[in-house]
Amino acid sequence: MKKIRNSLFLIVMFTVILLSLPTQAQSPQTFTNASVHDPSVIEVDGEYYVFGSHLSLARSSDLKNWTQLEDRVHPNNSLFEDVTEDLSEALEWAQTDTLWAPDVIQLEDGRYYMYYNACEGSSPRSALGIAVSDDVEGPYKDLGIILRSGMTEEESSHVDGTPYDDVHYPEIYDATVHPNVVDPHVFFDKEDKLWMVYGSYSGGIFILELDPNTGKPLANQGYGTKLLGGNHSRIEAPYIVYNKDADAYYLYLSYGGLDADGGYNVRVAKSDNPDGPYYDIQGNDMRTVKGEDGSFFQDEAIAPTGSKIIGNHLLKSSFGEPGPSHGYVSPGHNSVYVNEVTGEQFLIFHTRFPSQGETHQVRVHSLYINEEGWPVAAPFRYHEDRVIEVGEEQLLGTYKMVLFSSDISEEIDESVTVQLAADGTIEGDLTGNWAVNGKYIEITIEEEVYKGVVLNQWNPIAEKNSITFSSIATNGQSLWGVQSDENSFTDEEIVERVIEKLNIGNTNEVLQDLNLPTEGEEGTTISWFSSNEEVITNAGKINRLPYGFDASHATLTARVSKGDAVAERIFEVSILPETLKGLVARYSFENNLIDQVSGDEASITGNLITNNGGTISFVEGRDGKAAKFDGSSGIRLQDGLINSNIYSVSLWLKPEELHSFTTSFFGSESENSWISLVPGGIMDRKDWTLWTGEDWFDGYSNLSLSINEWNHLTIVVENGRLSLYMNGEMIEQYDGFPNVFTSTKSAFSLGVNYWDIPYRGLMDEVMIFNNYALSALEVEEVFQSGSFEFDKTALEKLIREATQYLQDNQFTEGSRESLQNALNDVLKNDIYYNNEKLEEDISIIKEAIDSLEKIQDETEDKNAIILKDISQFKKFDNGDLKVKEEADRFILQKELFAALQDADYVILTNGNVEAIIPVSNLMGDQDIEVVFGKVSESIIKKNVNAVSDLIDFRWEINGENQSFEHPIKIRFNVNADKIDNWDALEVLYLNEKGDKLESYVPTETDKKAKTVSFTVDHFSIYGVFELQNDVDDDSSGDDVNEKSIDSTNDSFNTDYDIEVQKAEKTAEEREEQTLPNTSTSIFTFLLLGFFLIFTGFLIFKLNSRKGKGVYKS
Repeated sequence: MKKIRNSLFLIVMFTVILLSLPTQAQSPQTFTNASVHDPSVIEVDGEYYVFGSHLSLARSSDLKNWTQLEDRVHPNNSLFEDVTEDLSEALEWAQTDTLWAPDVIQLEDGRYYMYYNACEGSSPRSALGIAVSDDVEGPYKDLGIILRSGMTEEESSHVDGTPYDDVHYPEIYDATVHPNVVDPHVFFDKEDKLWMVYGSYSGGIFILELDPNTGKPLANQGYGTKLLGGNHSRIEAPYIVYNKDADAYYLYLSYGGLDADGGYNVRVAKSDNPDGPYYDIQGNDMRTVKGEDGSFFQDEAIAPTGSKIIGNHLLKSSFGEPGPSHGYVSPGHNSVYVNEVTGEQFLIFHTRFPSQGETHQVRVHSLYINEEGWPVAAPFRYHEDRVIEVGEEQLLGTYKMVLFSSDISEEIDESVTVQLAADGTIEGDLTGNWAVNGKYIEITIEEEVYKGVVLNQWNPIAEKNSITFSSIATNGQSLWGVQSDENSFTDEEIVERVIEKLNIGNTNEVLQDLNLPTEGEEGTTISWFSSNEEVITNAGKINRLPYGFDASHATLTARVSKGDAVAERIFEVSILPETLKGLVARYSFENNLIDQVSGDEASITGNLITNNGGTISFVEGRDGKAAKFDGSSGIRLQDGLINSNIYSVSLWLKPEELHSFTTSFFGSESENSWISLVPGGIMDRKDWTLWTGEDWFDGYSNLSLSINEWNHLTIVVENGRLSLYMNGEMIEQYDGFPNVFTSTKSAFSLGVNYWDIPYRGLMDEVMIFNNYALSALEVEEVFQSGSFEFDKTALEKLIREATQYLQDNQFTEGSRESLQNALNDVLKNDIYYNNEKLEEDISIIKEAIDSLEKIQDETEDKNAIILKDISQFKKFDNGDLKVKEEADRFILQKELFAALQDADYVILTNGNVEAIIPVSNLMGDQDIEVVFGKVSESIIKKNVNAVSDLIDFRWEINGENQSFEHPIKIRFNVNADKIDNWDALEVLYLNEKGDKLESYVPTETDKKAKTVSFTVDHFSIYGVFELQNDVDDDSSGDDVNEKSIDSTNDSFNTDYDIEVQKAEKTAEEREEQTLPNTSTSIFTFLLLGFFLIFTGFLIFKLNSRKGKGVYKS
């Protein structure tokens, strides 16, 4: 029974825990996006294809996940054998290298007919033709051009705008009256007649009837029937769909400009006949819609017309909702797919996004017909949407509501918050009334009645399914609503949510000041606290160490508060030192891809920066050889070449082709954040451009490059100022250029990026500068001679100083010779590309000069004492001898050696240090010089924590440092005021730079006499230090090897022989006999750790629910 009770107890507890778990949001739905501008849809065997401008193509089986199949007009695009040859007539007429929005339809012969078109871009000079294929994915064969536009008055006499028949038309082309022959859509009407609607801006939108057998226009129609537009009104992208239930034709149009600031939006009109007339919901006859005569892009004339179903908008995320705000910028150029079996309709369009510049993707939204017979678009992208019938109680609550304006502008219509009340009123940011009748909803705001449908949709802001509605009024404006949760949070919950979402970017390798927010959502205040303001301040300002140093570290603590509620989060911050400055890479392509600065070799890529394969060859170039790019290959450079907001890039280009978006130089912090130097321009522009992703910026040069001509291009970025140079002269300058390279891991390439057609042509003398903005004079010099030298003024000044020292006879010949050798090594380097080698050479000269200073200090020491007679020594009772005079330098003459043999030891001193020398070392037929040398100021500054003098001991014969046979004891006077723990004293052996190499345990420590003694087997720089608590922490950051020589003696004379024996043991023997100093410390730490864990456990048990959590990033 006891076991049963225990089991039941566990089951009950488990159930309680499960029931107490909070309800989680549904798992976010996933979509796979594609980039197809002006998508035109066709369904084939359950697969959906969208064809778009620039010969792009994507495919999906569910309208949610798309696979990009093709993009860009180039010979290898699979939709044609070689589109540049196959459609050369259209491309040449339109004076372009790309294609605009096509449409594909399957005719009764089972083949697929592509209606392609090409346009010059800045004028309506266009050609529209037909190509055919047995497979929807191609390859297509050209059947020829059927329409032309944009003829000059002179050309109109002999160039036929309608070559589909024998009639020459028009007599004189007029762009305000006649169409721009682009943006075709081909469709069957309810009588199975075939039509093509087309047109963009210029003279308006036209429709032609086609032969269903050939796909070509029936004869003698000219440009066809005009449906609307003219006088360059910004209306384009017509698409006509027949709806059986409404027995009506719907003409979808895009108003405005397609780019992010163009205000693109989708509107609709309706007719009983495919060729019109069409009327909007306002009752306007669309045939009258156009700008005034003589006007150009007169948006205000057309804005009140057409029923607007989607445009710029932003549905804003509320506090506590898991997803971000959601919206579109310039959605448009749509097609419509109608499922003939289910009757479902889908609006398929491209769109840009708030704060994302010109990035565009395909989106699919469900379309529905309201009770008045007008289309409305679902607020969110398609994901198993459905119309639902609801009662009033289901619609009660809070909503995000977007009311679309009729304007054509870059302004974004943002959502407001309202409540649908039980009494049928609307309260909040908008007021009015509402009613529901099954699946239909009616909203009245400011006397405008919006009629629509109620839906159940996936809501990416709430990350769950929500009730939404879409409606339209007789004023031509749409109204959307999205039901939202009515969240209420305590102050404690608010600060926890704010601190959890707080993001200050990548803190693992910080190169620039951090932007630390001080205000958060819901009225919260954010305070910041740095653990080390010498590294990073509380305001986020960083202090970077000089080039060559290690990274510095600190923690930032964010404290979010609201009322009495507080939450904290710790960010570990690593501040990188200054990085390489100057020329960091140069590629001359002399039959190789070697960087002449670093010696590293670049690699060859395929047609994308991420692909392998490809071929780069070398031919005669601008200067020697040049790299030849074949249009399907690129070059991947070293990562991290640029890592600041100050940089320059220069290169010679000789393009064989110029394509929109094709890059020459590409740098990428990520796939979203990048710069691209585009020789052929972007979009419809032809001027070479530097543009960026994410924080979109278009740096237009306003000058176009020519095919097969060399030009020298230079870009200079200096903290937001962009300067463009061509052939040595500045041509444009912009402010506000974004900061892209914020880490040391950015990727760089030549001729390829992640998406576009590779560069085809020659490239030579690529030079990349980091942390360096070329001046106008330097750009001119690079252009004229290809030369660049980093400023070496500091080095030249140091060389002049060193040369003066060489002439100064107060320095020894040996030290001057060392300085001369250092100078000779440095003077071999004629040119400095960056600060790396320059600073190395400066360091070499400085160290050589420091050595001179050190010897100069020695000449100022006490006069050297020549020891030649036993009378110069005081004799102790044990027979040892100590010199009577103090000095920093002693010369023991060889004649003295015989007189010393009755003693065991000779003691020399400079007053602060004694050297106790076995007489057995004083033998031979040459004088011996013992030096208590002073060290340089730089070494003293580097070791300020020494508790004794730092002495450079030397044992010299004929001016050369020599070794001695038997160990010597050194006794230092120490500064007792600087010592906290006499048991922690150690003797350090330093190298010539003052860095610590080894440590010695003293053989004797005398607090009363304030001396420390130790034994050495070689002379160098020595000093006494107090060991810090953390034995691994050293002020210089260098590793220190510890030598331990144990001693228990108090008397030097009685036990010295034992010490000598120990000193003569090998390092390996000493290690075997010596217990590491850290062993007792480790044991102590383990014991302490166990105690703390046990104490923490007790505290936890007693007070397990107290305290607050701290997030750590």
